[in-house]
Amino acid sequence: MNHHDFQNKFLKGVLSKDISHDIMNEMIPIGELSNEQVMEVYQNDYRARLQEVIGDNFETCWFVIGDDDFLDISLAYVESRLSEFTNLLYYGDDFPEFISSRVKEVSFIRELAEFEKRFWNLFHQRDNSKSFIPQEFGEGIFEIPLNLKDTFSLFSSEVQLSELWQMRKGDSDKSYHDIQNNELTILYKRDEKMQIQVISEGIFELITNLKNHQTIFEAVEEIEEDKLSDPTLWSVFFNLLGYIAEIKGK
Repeated sequence: MNHHDFQNKFLKGVLSKDISHDIMNEMIPIGELSNEQVMEVYQNDYRARLQEVIGDNFETCWFVIGDDDFLDISLAYVESRLSEFTNLLYYGDDFPEFISSRVKEVSFIRELAEFEKRFWNLFHQRDNSKSFIPQEFGEGIFEIPLNLKDTFSLFSSEVQLSELWQMRKGDSDKSYHDIQNNELTILYKRDEKMQIQVISEGIFELITNLKNHQTIFEAVEEIEEDKLSDPTLWSVFFNLLGYIAEIKGK
């Protein structure tokens, strides 16, 4: 058996309890352990590694539901979704759906898990430099066709996700009961750093509308005027725009 075939069959053996005789015969016992015991060690280690990935990527969910429930749920997830890939960067892609099916008493658990998943997906993307400076175009920026980039995500939550994120490691002096307010948040990558920014309803609607409209002028027509009447909101929006959009055709 060549090296490549052995690797593939060995991985399948680690992922399943149906281990081929070819693999067992090729393996070299370690110390006093039999081949079967060695394989069991590998299987347990791999499952522990997958559970560790889930814990790292969904740390705030862990904080919210507690150790016992999270460890039980993450283990159940790992047992039902063993990865065939050695690169575990995106392992747990459907964990938000899985945890929400198990945790009914926390109404926002799915959006929190989606928030964490998207944070790490964006974190692992390449650096996101500003594609253009909106202020340089003056009022003409309102009619320039734009494309939104895949460098951000919007979240509308019944709790303050930004505060929960800080609380997961004890970085906030607020308690769980202090964050029961609706919050609109944008996650985006600014150069090499991730940003979690709370935004107004008007900016949230404007960015959302840009998904279906080419220009700011078209997107803003569907928004109540008072939601964007404060000039400081436009300053916030234009500071964001260069990181989340690009000029169409450039």
